[in-house]
Amino acid sequence: MFIKNKLNENSRDRADRTIGIAMRGIGFLYLILGILKVHGLLFPTVAMEQYLTLSNPVLFILKNSIVFYFVAVAEIIIGGYLAIARKSPFKYGLLFWMLGMAFCYKICLIIVDYNGPCGCLLGIDHFLPISSSLQNTISDIILLATLAFTLSSLIFEYRLKSKTNRTSSSPPGSSLPSE
Repeated sequence: MFIKNKLNENSRDRADRTIGIAMRGIGFLYLILGILKVHGLLFPTVAMEQYLTLSNPVLFILKNSIVFYFVAVAEIIIGGYLAIARKSPFKYGLLFWMLGMAFCYKICLIIVDYNGPCGCLLGIDHFLPISSSLQNTISDIILLATLAFTLSSLIFEYRLKSKTNRTSSSPPGSSLPSE
């Protein structure tokens, strides 16, 4: 029984470290994307300069530059928090909030039949001269990959925690059926 509990503790520690490293990686990714947005807002390319002065296709009462300042600040704060926080009770909530906002924005772009640049990777065009359609595709891939990782790690962490709680709450000498 002692060996089984020790193995559970080791697998729990290994899973915590793996999820923690991946969360910090996602945090650094969004921190970098936020910094790139600020750079793109402060030093826009000629093509992006006109786009930033236009009204946002979803939040039409605001200009694109204002919307992207808010998004950049949110990405920097949440990405920075995820990058430095070791064991945070808020990590999944923050990620789901940010992913929810991004999905809602993307859905609204589809609803209003907007075919222009999303602006989600604003600032990356200074370093990588890629088309806006490729930027939109990369943005969608990042969004879906982050969602898939967040959901899978949340489910994995929940299952591991419930399994650990079941084995630690069983009386000595009893055995639980294996799954």
